[in-house]
Amino acid sequence: MKTLSFFLLLLPGIILGQRPTRDTVTFVLQDSSPVKRIARCLHYQKKLYLLANWRCVAYGTSADNLITPYRYDAGRVFKNGYAIVTRDRLKGIIDSTGKEIIPPKYHTLSNITEGMFFFSRSGNRLDGLVDLKGKEYLLPKSIDSHTWTSFSMVYNEPLGDSLFLSIMTDYLPIPYHFSESLAVIDHKIVINKKGECIFILYNGEEAPGDYREGLLRISKNQGWSLKTYGFVDRTGKTVISPVYHSATDFVNGISIVTTGDIKAPVEKKIDKQGKIID
Repeated sequence: MKTLSFFLLLLPGIILGQRPTRDTVTFVLQDSSPVKRIARCLHYQKKLYLLANWRCVAYGTSADNLITPYRYDAGRVFKNGYAIVTRDRLKGIIDSTGKEIIPPKYHTLSNITEGMFFFSRSGNRLDGLVDLKGKEYLLPKSIDSHTWTSFSMVYNEPLGDSLFLSIMTDYLPIPYHFSESLAVIDHKIVINKKGECIFILYNGEEAPGDYREGLLRISKNQGWSLKTYGFVDRTGKTVISPVYHSATDFVNGISIVTTGDIKAPVEKKIDKQGKIID
């Protein structure tokens, strides 16, 4: 059985041409007796397992102690107390008690991010946000032109008379998340948890990261693949002009930047007002 378990872990990479991950593999077995052993490959905190019976999956602490019935086509391990499940190729969310807090109705869902999920109904663009109560917040029309393309698939590969391998995987999954209650879309658009656009970066400026300590690091295209870096606040106001060759996010009120000759840059520390710290 150990050999079989190891083979099952390797098989998704063989089928899909990618390295297997714990987030994409579900084992489906008609006989529940070996499920307890194989499911341990997908063990997560609090001893919750992703279990399987025939062509459906369930969650529980063992094959005899389930928190959900066998009703999902595929599922993922829990992250921050929530798991994405698939039924009829649509995704929803369950919590660690097995409660279905968001019924499967979305083509694609992000992992939870500060109590919110990004969703796409078609997989062709980002449509909006949904909270833990199922309330949706649609993105404004000004963001409609910024498309995000994805697709997901569920494979059921026969491995024998009674053994199947079910794989749920997203290609180009939703890459966005919240940090300090704000999210950056397409490196340019900053939104809040109601899906409202706070501001958009223009004039060759982009945000390569997320908000840290109230400031967002931005880059400005200077041509010939050269970029300079600075910071904006939560309203989009520039507080530190993008004049540095590089800059780190703020940690404990300090950012490490490089300045001077680009061929021999000098490293310095600055505070949130842009003042150099000796």
